[in-house]
Amino acid sequence: MKILVISSIRCGGYYFTDQIASNYNLKLIHEPNSEIIEETLNDNNCIIKLLSSSPWMKPEELKKYAENFDKIFLLDRRNKEEQLRATFHLYEYTHDISVTYFWNDSMFDKKNPKNSKQYYIDWLDRMTERIEFISEVLKEDIIYYEDLYYQTDKVKKYVTEISYVYS
Repeated sequence: MKILVISSIRCGGYYFTDQIASNYNLKLIHEPNSEIIEETLNDNNCIIKLLSSSPWMKPEELKKYAENFDKIFLLDRRNKEEQLRATFHLYEYTHDISVTYFWNDSMFDKKNPKNSKQYYIDWLDRMTERIEFISEVLKEDIIYYEDLYYQTDKVKKYVTEISYVYS
């Protein structure tokens, strides 16, 4: 089974793919770069996670690439303020996707940040626009972080689809 996950940043994509990989004994390929993306097509028992902001894949290339997968998931987050906090914390403080963090909005006032708060807001907006466009191109629904982790009844049909494809 081959599964493709395309997500915005900080919306549970790594945990989601890691859990599917563990549950279905799939090789996890996390955010491959443009040099190895074609190689990922050689593995027929894997789950591949891409960021929606990957600039190296044009819509037609993405559509052709996606045809090689049994199942595709698109992930994003509705709560953009929480996504912004998580992204800012990751890039400006920890550089570790697995760390549990505590947030205070004064952290946006960091001295000498690599990038401004507005930079991250704009980046997240572009990611969301891109994932919405990808949803249209691939004709796939977007699964939202808030549903995936807090209202799981809304995403049960997707889990059933994996089980069906896998059996």
